[in-house]
Amino acid sequence: MKLSKPMIQTFKLITRGSNTIEKIAKAQHKSINWITEVLQELEKEDFIVKKKSYLLKGSRFSIEIANTNHAIKLKELIFEYPTINFADILADSKLLFLAAVSEDWIKLEEISRLSKVSKYMISRFT
Repeated sequence: MKLSKPMIQTFKLITRGSNTIEKIAKAQHKSINWITEVLQELEKEDFIVKKKSYLLKGSRFSIEIANTNHAIKLKELIFEYPTINFADILADSKLLFLAAVSEDWIKLEEISRLSKVSKYMISRFT
């Protein structure tokens, strides 16, 4: 599973009610093309689903949270801890390191050696 900062930020907007490409683009001050690419990545990772909707003004699609365990859990975390910036914690390879450390797949020293990141910096995100 891959999550980038833009994916997490966009997912957060969707959980807060932004349900069209236009609303998300406006909220993030990004182009519709850029947002479309981020949404495609979220859809590929099963975080969102796009549904045809002719009821929404100015849009052919509504965007909803997917009914997958990981999408629902992330949505719950965003609502339960609104002040935490999950993009800093879960983006890119941090998610893999977090899972590896929490499940004892790999030790902190090994992560530090492989990533060339200090143990102190890794421990800040785990």
